[in-house]
Amino acid sequence: MKTQYSFKNDDGKVIPFYKFSYQKDFSSVLRVRKTKYNRQYLFADGTYLPQFISSETAKQFDFNSNYVVFEKAMLIIVHAFAGYNVISDLDNYTYKPFIDTIRKLKIIEDDTWRESSITNIGVLSEEEKIDLYVVPFQHYIDFLIHELKYIFTEDFNIQSIREKEEMEKLANDFF
Repeated sequence: MKTQYSFKNDDGKVIPFYKFSYQKDFSSVLRVRKTKYNRQYLFADGTYLPQFISSETAKQFDFNSNYVVFEKAMLIIVHAFAGYNVISDLDNYTYKPFIDTIRKLKIIEDDTWRESSITNIGVLSEEEKIDLYVVPFQHYIDFLIHELKYIFTEDFNIQSIREKEEMEKLANDFF
């Protein structure tokens, strides 16, 4: 059985995972449209999104190998946005074409809740790209700690709603 990538958890167990990377200007084609069935999955250069994803995935996957299959998997979608001027509300994007491609590879049986779960993470980057990780569900937390630790290193402020409102009021009063 072949693994595409792997990491060791704290117990020293080798955990397999998959990583697929896609680089293109996704913001215009992944945003959810007002009309559900009127999607335009075309990039500015005329490339059709599902075809692009299939082609890029094929470059990263050896179809002749005996890869590991996960009974239940966590799909982690890390969408790197290029700058703050892009609409980057993750709930306004649809990642269905990526998930369907992973399902077609047969490394997950299906994309129902019984076989898979999904996490979306947004990060800032120089260029827009999407990294899609497929991890055994029971090792999801280990994976975040060992492989995506860099995402969680920035120290964000945690405060109550009232504290936040008071800070905003002070800032508005000052200016």
